[in-house]
Amino acid sequence: MKNYLLHGDNHPASRKNLSEIINAARTKGAGIVQIEWKSSKKAELLQAAQSQGMFSSLQLLVVENIFTNNKEALEIVNGIEKGGSSLVFWEGKTIPPSIISKLSKTFQVFEFKLPVLTFKFLDSIYPRNSKTSLDYLEKMEDQEADFLLIMLSRHIRFLIWVKEDPGTMKVAVWQKGNLEKQAAKFSTEQLYELHGKLLELDRLNKKSQLIGSLMENLEVLISTL
Repeated sequence: MKNYLLHGDNHPASRKNLSEIINAARTKGAGIVQIEWKSSKKAELLQAAQSQGMFSSLQLLVVENIFTNNKEALEIVNGIEKGGSSLVFWEGKTIPPSIISKLSKTFQVFEFKLPVLTFKFLDSIYPRNSKTSLDYLEKMEDQEADFLLIMLSRHIRFLIWVKEDPGTMKVAVWQKGNLEKQAAKFSTEQLYELHGKLLELDRLNKKSQLIGSLMENLEVLISTL
């Protein structure tokens, strides 16, 4: 079996690809071991890489977010590559080219980017611009509403951050500039109120207490901006 690195912001697409890889490995009789990376799990990860499946000589080791805030990542990867298991690394963000170049010889690398329309939608969220936002949202109905809610909530948190404490935000200069321009169109109170409403939508959605679909509720919320 092959080794894979799946990375990027488009989580629904990368998760779908991950499921396909796992299912394909199962059909070949491979044992599946999945580990969410934490520094405390280093020994467990190294041990899992050395072990073969109890009932199969094939093993697929799936590790999530090992490259996130982990300076030892490449060293650990080099160690577990020698263990004999097939490897899949899933990352919820884009991996820098410097790391990709060191893995591309032994891993098939797939980057999952968000559609441009998603970024246009997020950038359009500000007071008295709801018509534009709703037009974008209508074109995105094929995307998962849960993921759009997550992305929108994260974006509003960024706007609050750049408005209240821009000096601590470490992002590209152009990205920070765009966030500052967008945040300036809100008052701090408006941002916190919007974020609170998004959290409430998430809470009700998880408890299946929404009236109507999540996408419909997002449309109603955005229409009030």
